[in-house]
Amino acid sequence: MTGRELALTVWKNAVVGAARDYRAVGLAAILPGCHHPLVTFAIQRVVKLHPRVAVLDTKVHGGSGCVALERHGSNVHVHGRHIQPGLGLARVQVFDHSLADRVFVLDVFPRAGRQQQRRYKQRDSFHFTDYTCPPRFAVSWCLMTIRVPVSGGEMSAYMALPKKGKGAGVVVLQEIFGVTESMRRVCDFLATRQFTAICPDLFWRAEPGVELKESEADRGRALRGKMNDDQVTDDIASAVEFLRKHPACSNGSVGVVGYCWGGFLAYLTAVRHKPDAAVSYYGVGIEKRLDVAKNLSCPLLLHYAELDQFAPPEVVAQVRAAYKGDPRVTVYEYSKVGHAFARPGGGHFDPKAADLADMRTLSFLVEKLIGHNKTGLL
Repeated sequence: MTGRELALTVWKNAVVGAARDYRAVGLAAILPGCHHPLVTFAIQRVVKLHPRVAVLDTKVHGGSGCVALERHGSNVHVHGRHIQPGLGLARVQVFDHSLADRVFVLDVFPRAGRQQQRRYKQRDSFHFTDYTCPPRFAVSWCLMTIRVPVSGGEMSAYMALPKKGKGAGVVVLQEIFGVTESMRRVCDFLATRQFTAICPDLFWRAEPGVELKESEADRGRALRGKMNDDQVTDDIASAVEFLRKHPACSNGSVGVVGYCWGGFLAYLTAVRHKPDAAVSYYGVGIEKRLDVAKNLSCPLLLHYAELDQFAPPEVVAQVRAAYKGDPRVTVYEYSKVGHAFARPGGGHFDPKAADLADMRTLSFLVEKLIGHNKTGLL
């Protein structure tokens, strides 16, 4: 069963149908002695994923302000936990080691008033959201469709495929908030433009599966502080090479596109490894690693914001000076916008600047990954 078929099976047989009888579900059926209904509800949605899931051994434990449920079998592992205070969000992850596409993530959360008034279903690429689940919940799920082998283990990655099933590859590099909805939307957007995009979980060595809100920036910075940037770029290089050989990568060309911390990592990957192209959105800290600028291995596109307190104009000037005369490097500055201007829904989001930057990125990726590869021009 492919990842897409797995998602559609859950959509058709588990989520919609099972949500209707939520009121009749007893907590003891899934979480004996616990009172975390969203976790229970989430587990109920995925219990039909695999015939063995329903009979797995179950362990329940608490700690760090959350409750966690685990089910284990020979090849299947189901982890469910309440991950926000006040039962604001429950998440279930299903790992099936007998499948190539083996990591499934499902979230349950309360509907907002607006969503209660206008209930609807939404689907983009591998990500689904259903706001119609009674009595007052919404269900959102996606497939972390690949596990990328890296030094010391594996990391999950969200994947979005183009309609034709394959395309030039792009590795999307996360901000300090993890593989968030914003990062998944970047992948989905690239997939609509006929790229095969993945977004790996770069925090996997410190706290796998983390997904933070913009208001949790302090926690994100703390996690980022635990990471070794060189080691992270080694993981990114592994993701690049993995995608090059993946059947969904049509020509073996793979670029990297990063935001904030990921923007810095895109640059660092381009000078330490060999992607076919690199794009950095308001990369923070590039000026501190300009000592390796001479090692640039591929075309590089950098987007900067005029009002960015983390990468101010003097930093942009340093970057320009380091690459003066290098035709492979293009730097754009966007006036009157701040850091993270391309993050939809963010506090500094600017749609005009974001659209312009995205169109420039697409043009750059098409030229570098498709237009000039061994298979010939478009």
